[in-house]
Amino acid sequence: MRIRILFIAAVMLLIATVSFAQSGTLRGKILKYDGTPAVGATVTLLHPSGFVSDTLDVDNSGMFYFHDVTPSTFTLKVQYGKKTQYFKVIVRAQQYTDIRPIKLKR
Repeated sequence: MRIRILFIAAVMLLIATVSFAQSGTLRGKILKYDGTPAVGATVTLLHPSGFVSDTLDVDNSGMFYFHDVTPSTFTLKVQYGKKTQYFKVIVRAQQYTDIRPIKLKR
């Protein structure tokens, strides 16, 4: 019985480790048309199947970070004020994906 419990625990730990190792991180910066940080912008990561993977607000410097993202090609939806813009991004396994600063249109 004890060996069985240890085996199940080891398998669960292995699955969790493999799953975590396959994720990536996406980070970037959102700027207003004049080059200043777009504080108050909301960034949404849309999965290729159409569902929302995650949504967050940029920080005071306009930066955003999506952690533990399953590798894929995503659509990045950026909302600032009444405007919405979309961008394609690719997240790779076990890597930081840095996208160049996004400068929003007027």
